[in-house]
Amino acid sequence: MSVDKNLHRIIQRLQGKLPEEETADLNQWLSEPDNASVENELNKVWSMTGSYKAGFEPDLEKGFSRFKSSIAQTPEETPIRPIKRQSFNWRMAASIALLIGVGLAVYYSFQPGQPEMMAISTNPGEKKEIGLPDGSRVILNEDSKLIFPAQFGDQREVRLVGEAYFSVAEDPQHPFVIDCPNGHVEVLGTAFNLRAYPEEEFAEVEVESGKVMFSRPNGDDSVVLESKQMAILEPLNEGQEVVAIEAVDIPALNAQSWRTNRLDFRRLKMETIVQIIERYYGAKVELVNTEIGSCTFNSRYEREKLETVLSEIEQGFNAKLKKINKEHYQIIGGNCRTSNDQ
Repeated sequence: MSVDKNLHRIIQRLQGKLPEEETADLNQWLSEPDNASVENELNKVWSMTGSYKAGFEPDLEKGFSRFKSSIAQTPEETPIRPIKRQSFNWRMAASIALLIGVGLAVYYSFQPGQPEMMAISTNPGEKKEIGLPDGSRVILNEDSKLIFPAQFGDQREVRLVGEAYFSVAEDPQHPFVIDCPNGHVEVLGTAFNLRAYPEEEFAEVEVESGKVMFSRPNGDDSVVLESKQMAILEPLNEGQEVVAIEAVDIPALNAQSWRTNRLDFRRLKMETIVQIIERYYGAKVELVNTEIGSCTFNSRYEREKLETVLSEIEQGFNAKLKKINKEHYQIIGGNCRTSNDQ
């Protein structure tokens, strides 16, 4: 007797509609060693579908069609992690794969339809503004991807890979949740910047207004950030103790410079300023043979060229600016006493 025929019989039994004359054949099939656990596995799949409608007749062909369509519409996300190889019964594996497919087909055959998933991405040097179904606004930075449903349900949930600025519509009854490769963010209504490029391994949130709860993907190390606060979540090394993310007060929103085209250096140390400059201009800036890394520097720039900013730093600290190439500079020597932080 074929596997799919007996799986269909199990579904009928779950509905209480299996003809009595077929019960003996099904029990005989389930008594075979390779098939013994199939009914239990399908019971688990069936329970995940929730309560089915009374009088429902599964249309497997239609169900499989919907299931495949749903897969085709779901944007590709992060790669699946490899698993360790184990020896197992190949016949049983094929049966389980089929029963899961049948179970999902049944599920999709009586669901009113899953929400259509949207995926918007940007290329290098490109930015996009996106309006979400709830009225929230997202500005997507370059090399980024945002995945969200065409219509939100009880929870407004999206996925970000890359960097984006969020202005979230206030709705206390429907939390706004963002999943990203290295972190998890929950908000009610606020504006903030979230950076989570997979290749950088860390996640960073900088809050402009409102409140944000920032945590690891599994919910550990959560911290609540308020206006003008930021936090960086770095990966834990094996054996490392869990350390809570710390909210740090910031004088200016420089993490959003990619969007605002403004750099605002107030009471910031040069070692921090160099990191901000490198991120904004995509260049490497080195402090060489100098003590100015711990010195503060105050200035504001809007759409200024990189060399203009570096030249002002050079003069402020009586240092020497050396251009290695258009994407690599060195600030050599100098001291704090001549800077404009006095």
